[in-house]
Amino acid sequence: MIRTPMKRRRRIRAITRIVATIAALAMVITVQNSATTLATWNDQEWVSAAPSSLGTADCTVPTGKFASRGEGRVLSGSLLGLDLPNVVDIARVLVTNNTQRSLVRPSTAAPVSGQDDAYGDPLRLGLLYDALAIDASTVLQLPLGTDLGLLRQYGRAQSTGGSAGAGGYVTDGGSINTSGSLAGYPNLATLKLSTLLNSLGVNLGDLVGAVADVDLTIGAVAGRSALTNACAAMWSGTVATSVQREYLAAGLTLGITSPVIGVLGTTVDSTLLNLETTAGGLIGQAGLLSGVVTLVVDAVKTTLNLLSALTGLRVANSGATGQITAITLDLAPVRALVDNPAHDPGGVLSVSLRNGTVTIDTAKLLEATYPGQYSSGLNGLSPNTSPLADPAVLNVLKSRLLSVLQALVTNIDAKLTQALNNATVTAVVSVPFEKCTNWLVACIGSWAPSGALNVQVTGTLTQLLAGTATITVQADAVLGPLLGGLVGNLVSGVVSLLTGTLGPAVGAIVNNALKPIVSGLLPALNTLTTPVITLVSNVYTELFLGGLVAVTINAQNDPVTGGPEPHDWGALPSGRYDVSALRIGVLDAANANAVWLYLGRGSVGTTCSAANAPIRCSGY
Repeated sequence: MIRTPMKRRRRIRAITRIVATIAALAMVITVQNSATTLATWNDQEWVSAAPSSLGTADCTVPTGKFASRGEGRVLSGSLLGLDLPNVVDIARVLVTNNTQRSLVRPSTAAPVSGQDDAYGDPLRLGLLYDALAIDASTVLQLPLGTDLGLLRQYGRAQSTGGSAGAGGYVTDGGSINTSGSLAGYPNLATLKLSTLLNSLGVNLGDLVGAVADVDLTIGAVAGRSALTNACAAMWSGTVATSVQREYLAAGLTLGITSPVIGVLGTTVDSTLLNLETTAGGLIGQAGLLSGVVTLVVDAVKTTLNLLSALTGLRVANSGATGQITAITLDLAPVRALVDNPAHDPGGVLSVSLRNGTVTIDTAKLLEATYPGQYSSGLNGLSPNTSPLADPAVLNVLKSRLLSVLQALVTNIDAKLTQALNNATVTAVVSVPFEKCTNWLVACIGSWAPSGALNVQVTGTLTQLLAGTATITVQADAVLGPLLGGLVGNLVSGVVSLLTGTLGPAVGAIVNNALKPIVSGLLPALNTLTTPVITLVSNVYTELFLGGLVAVTINAQNDPVTGGPEPHDWGALPSGRYDVSALRIGVLDAANANAVWLYLGRGSVGTTCSAANAPIRCSGY
């Protein structure tokens, strides 16, 4: 038997211990980075190597065994420097746990009742704007001075590995607030795209034509990322699929303001002004009713011939006058069409001629393009969905806009025509009389002025032209007593002769003056609709199809399914999982000048076991 020297045996045992230690460390690393199964193990324990000793991370009692991180932000990204150090702690709640204690930033965040190592804080917009040290409202308008209690930021990080982060329209406990309907959530912000693009050296007007403003109004948003049973997920290598990421996006509205749109409204305004001015010019105009005066005088003479032998009265040879005394136009229904937006029946868009704007509800537009796929609006979509970069969406937009504009101008024409037809017109013809100073079968004396007979016609323009307007005849205070009981016969005779002739004669004068103004509006508006469609199409094409603006819904890094992650999130640490309800990238194709805005963001990870937390989760 060969005996091994004692010194040699000690050396072998030391080497064996070193190999075992290396193997244990290798096992920890393997467990942290691969999908090791539980099949070859009798219990859920990880052999781990702390700096000075070996230990176990037991999933039965995982407390104190993990470093974790949870972060929530309402706003983040490169826009306005939202990720700069002097801003970031105002615009987030970050909670980290180093296996021994949790740490929260900012210090103003308050503990969440009933939850360990969880903190929440409302968005402090005033402080955020102060930290940015610029008039941020020129680019991103938020509801400063209003109740921002609904906009919260939440983080949770526990030594069990459990973590969560949420930002936006969330509850005090860090859950997405589902108390509102899609139409009832408050808007969060308005992004002034044209202003932002100008600041980046892109003049949208040079690309698309006359455009005053383009903006995106962002509805309520929320993003939440959570890892609940971290130990089991890390044990099985399924952290990526175990992280729960959810979001809320209540709406996104594109607004386009342009004089090309507003000129339709100003054209209507000028037409109405011209109509009112022309109608006003007809009132009291001398000589306008000369033909009507002759018609009335002849009717009075014909009737008076039967009575003159009894009265000694005659129509004076001169002095008969006639004038339109009133034209009343009710143009309020037409002005209402200019003042109030016209809506697509499906809610896809609205057009305001008064403001010169076209407002597009992107969720309704997507639903109109792909019925059934967007029944929940912008919610329930796969990770990293970018639905606006789709030519089919633009085609539907142009079709709906054309329909709205056609219906609007047709309605304006109909209301204006109706206003003209319903215009109330009053015209009066005064016929002077003379009485013989010495009447004996015939006049053997002189003729003296003896009052007048006034004939008035009143009715709508439609009634005038149809001969159904009201005709009234009245002898004045001088003529009346002279006629005595014969005045009724004279009045009825005149009315009988003028019925069917007086109204059309007056109506034709008014209609010939005003109808051309009304008739000219519809073709003018039809001509102006084409430039509006062209402008809106060009704006949409440049923004979303041409790559100036990229809108991503349910943005996620390292997604299990869905589209590729946002390229600016490629640098996030391994093991970190973020979600944002909306990502708006401006000049995404030009990384040097690009800016990104994330709205409603939650983040968890990296989560580390106690064995390697000082290395992988340093700073927690």
